[in-house]
This record gives sequence, C-alpha cells and structure tokens, in this order.
Amino acid sequence: MFYIDLVQLLKENSDLKNVYIHGRVVKELPRPTNIFNSVRVNPNGVFVQMDVLALGLDGYKSQLQQRGVYNPSSLYMVNGSICTFIDKSQLVIPDWYTLNGDLRFGAKASTDYIILLNYKKISNNWILDCSSCDDMDIGNWLKGTPL
Repeated sequence: MFYIDLVQLLKENSDLKNVYIHGRVVKELPRPTNIFNSVRVNPNGVFVQMDVLALGLDGYKSQLQQRGVYNPSSLYMVNGSICTFIDKSQLVIPDWYTLNGDLRFGAKASTDYIILLNYKKISNNWILDCSSCDDMDIGNWLKGTPL
C-alpha cells in the first residue's frame, strides 16, 4: 500500500470529493472557532478528532497513476488527523470508523487543518449535518492483497 501526502494532494485539488476516510476517532472537540455562529448544527452531532490511517481515493486513480502511485484497492496510507462532525449516538470513543465525504482545508490561512464537514443550505440558513459514519470493515483492506 502506498503512502501519499494528503496536504499536497489537497493543495493540488482544493478538496477531495467522495472519499472514504479510515481511522480512529480519539476524542471529542469543541466547536471550531472558524465555524460561524450563524451556522446551525445538528443537535445529535459532536465534533471529533479522527486520526486517519488511510483514504479510499477511487475517484483519483488517474491522477495518482500519473504520479506513479497505484493501488488496485484505491486505498492509500496517510498520517494525520482531521476534524469531523458525526452523530454521537453512533459513537464510541476511542474506536475505528470509516467516514465518507469531501475533505478540504478547514481554514484559508492554515495548510494543515483538514476537515470533513457536511454543510447544507436550507432556505437562507446554513446547517452543519453529521457525516456518514460506519464501523471500519477490515475486509475492504484485503482486496488486492495476497492475504
């Protein structure tokens, strides 16, 4: 499995759409200060820090192949943490999860603050909804490996 530099990949793409994030949720976080107070949040959600182990980048195969990086399963190792917002009823801390969504930088002035947040606009109001979250299935990791 190849290691990729997530920060560099985000700099090249500005965001990564519909990726799978595999990692361990390690702690709850306070509401980030860069989320405007006018943005309502789902009352069932909680901000968390996830230590990311790997990304599923199926939609970026050709870009990665051009770099000489290819994995048939589209899983790539990374090292870092993200901030995300998930349903607290699904959550045990610490535990391993798979999230799906769009990764992006969390602030314009920061190059290492990465978020996975699900914003929705209803009428004239912005709402932060929970990201999809599932238990991490190790079976997906075995595709394309000799195990």
